[in-house]
Amino acid sequence: MTKIASFSLTAFTVAALLASVGYVRPQWAAGTGMDFWNLPELHRRLDRAYEETAELDRRAGIVLRRIEAKERIADELIAGRMKLGEALPRFRELNDTPAEFPNHYREFYPASSAEESVCLQLLTWVRNGMDERPLLREVVMARLEAEKEELFCCPGTTPSP
Repeated sequence: MTKIASFSLTAFTVAALLASVGYVRPQWAAGTGMDFWNLPELHRRLDRAYEETAELDRRAGIVLRRIEAKERIADELIAGRMKLGEALPRFRELNDTPAEFPNHYREFYPASSAEESVCLQLLTWVRNGMDERPLLREVVMARLEAEKEELFCCPGTTPSP
């Protein structure tokens, strides 16, 4: 027998053995990636994975934009260019936008109202923004705590912009 015929017969025999094992033990074929008959399902899974990745990228973009905007607001408060009453509605809008992907700040900053929860969150951002400047942190936090007391001094009041 010629070498080509011998090689062809061997290749055919190996292929037939692999096919029969794949038929008898389909989980083995799936585990080795040789389940070509599932290719349409694999394509569907891949498409779903691409869609999920795109959604996660979109949400990551939202989070990054929120962080940048919140840092700007905290910086304005630290510099004294903005009052707490002006910053709170901006911070809350960032938390609530977009509506299908809100920030669940009330879970982490429990208070008697959403406005107070936002205030606690905002004060945390400001405090954390001054970790490297402890003396300034004391002065700024004292000023903001006084503003907070003015805004929330009486039950039922809400901060005004």
